[in-house]
Amino acid sequence: MLSCSEVTARLKEFPKFEDMYLSLPYAPHMPAHMVKQTKEVVAIARKFNKEVARPRAVELDRKTHEDPDYMPWELVELANRWGFYTMWIPKMFGGKGYNMPSMSYFS
Repeated sequence: MLSCSEVTARLKEFPKFEDMYLSLPYAPHMPAHMVKQTKEVVAIARKFNKEVARPRAVELDRKTHEDPDYMPWELVELANRWGFYTMWIPKMFGGKGYNMPSMSYFS
């Protein structure tokens, strides 16, 4: 989990959270806890992108160009360690329990 200040900092990065989604006008009509979870999900994705994916982008691009069937398993394992595959599974089943609408902002 990210701290509240880290979530706020990640959402201020370019592009701003408010500017990048056309469906955001609907967000104020969602319950406050759902908006908070959605912002946290976006912040986690941005942190992963900045710390894990971007530093490897050139290498991954080169490898997939050489071999179109290349699968970066180390990146898949890192995504698993970050909890990306269980984010929307309910807590009672061992997941993190984020709301389902936040999934659309994650991708």
